[in-house]
Amino acid sequence: MTVGLVLNDLRARYGPRLVLYAEDLALLLGESEEALANLINYQSLPFSVKIMGSRRCVDIYLIAQCLAHGGVVPVAAQPEASSHNLTAQPREPESVLSPPTAPPVSG
Repeated sequence: MTVGLVLNDLRARYGPRLVLYAEDLALLLGESEEALANLINYQSLPFSVKIMGSRRCVDIYLIAQCLAHGGVVPVAAQPEASSHNLTAQPREPESVLSPPTAPPVSG
């Protein structure tokens, strides 16, 4: 299946929107909203979830690419940090396992 066919189907279902919200995504994936919330919280989806206002959403083009490629987002389709993203990319958590290094003691 091509990305264009999937995108046309998504447009027929959801109109000319650029993003799908969590409740739309739950229906599309056949999951409950609670199950989808868990997938989002554990970052178990094959695409990044953004926040617009107070709602979680996903770029409709990224969803189309993912569905067209059997649930895997091609590397070229991964969103990069740019001005058109809805929010900044999440930052990596600070390591709690490695303590800060102290300057050497002279003596």
